[in-house]
Amino acid sequence: MLLALLIYASTDTLWLNGNDFSGFLPLDYLALPFLRSLDLGANTLFGVFPIEVGFALQLEELILGPNFFSGALPTDIGLLTGLRVLELQTNFMNGAIPTQIGNLQLLERLNLSTNQFNGEVPTELGSISTLQEIFLSDNDLTGSVPAEVCTIAQDPTLLLDTLVVDCGGVPPQILCDVPDCCSLCTV
Repeated sequence: MLLALLIYASTDTLWLNGNDFSGFLPLDYLALPFLRSLDLGANTLFGVFPIEVGFALQLEELILGPNFFSGALPTDIGLLTGLRVLELQTNFMNGAIPTQIGNLQLLERLNLSTNQFNGEVPTELGSISTLQEIFLSDNDLTGSVPAEVCTIAQDPTLLLDTLVVDCGGVPPQILCDVPDCCSLCTV
């Protein structure tokens, strides 16, 4: 029993995607002291997105989509400053994307598509020079893609090559005013 507990406590990667798990997110996973990668996508987990995610300071990858999580993305997401991948696509999350997401200065991939996020795309995303992919389509976002985000999309020395938003409708839900800013406009 002690050996199993030691192995569990020293786990740094937990990939349990596509296993047909259902129920609430086990908060014990977020308390694992060495956990760097958590992938529980493609299950049927539900409940309000846990504010406790802010305690998992060592996380580099958090993949929880698709599932059935709801509620707002907590501002504590900005505490995960080592995060490189954040995938929460295809859930039922809502509210504004918190500006604290700009604290994730190592973030490479952000997928918040197919949720119910509203408000505007945070200008703070434009401060993350490591971003390579941003997926924000199929939400209730409005306004324009901030010039700060377009700046990193157009800078050939930076890595952002995929920016997908709902800018293809008539009228578009989000304006992509700067040429070559958005790589794909969905409806």
